[in-house]
Amino acid sequence: MACAHRHSVLLIAVLVLVLVACTPQPATPRASSDGPTPAVVSEARRTLVISVRAEPQSVAQGALQQAGVTLGTSKRLFNAQVAVQDHTGAWLPYLVEALPRLNTDAWRVDADGRMITTHRIKPNVVWHDGQPLTAADFAFGYQVYSTPDLGTAGAVPTGAIEAIGAPDERTVVVTWRRPYAEAWLLGSERNADFGPLPRHILADPYRDGSLEAF
Repeated sequence: MACAHRHSVLLIAVLVLVLVACTPQPATPRASSDGPTPAVVSEARRTLVISVRAEPQSVAQGALQQAGVTLGTSKRLFNAQVAVQDHTGAWLPYLVEALPRLNTDAWRVDADGRMITTHRIKPNVVWHDGQPLTAADFAFGYQVYSTPDLGTAGAVPTGAIEAIGAPDERTVVVTWRRPYAEAWLLGSERNADFGPLPRHILADPYRDGSLEAF
């Protein structure tokens, strides 16, 4: 009888857990045109913990030193790229409106092998501090990563780039020294050794300080 009683209690407990798990959750508050968007309740916050097998030397998309392990997943939390790969393996535009396509105005190849790709940044993209991400940040990133004394000038894809121009705040024009098949993935997860840098924060230290300190 005692054994049967324990089985009954256990069965009731399992049923309660199933019912609780299946109970619809309260709907997330939506913004109303009559007032401000409600604040997100604290219960909705979650903590994501990622374990990596080595201490990250940097969370920058392109570190200024060689690392012994790949930490792309943890860096991805702090750095957005031009393109992002979805669950099917397809590459999608992320920071830009569209990815350049070969033999179009956005991806031209000259007879001598030099190429020009054009990337148009999406509107209202900002850094973590709220400052706009601009084409000048890509140009500054190339300036930094191509500095010989920093040791990354020959890394992919920096070594294949001749120059990066910023004709306006949202247009990034990349001139390539030679054919490069993945030029359309500039600064993506696959090309993790290059990316934009916040010029409004780092331009003065780069110009005025020592490279070792930078």
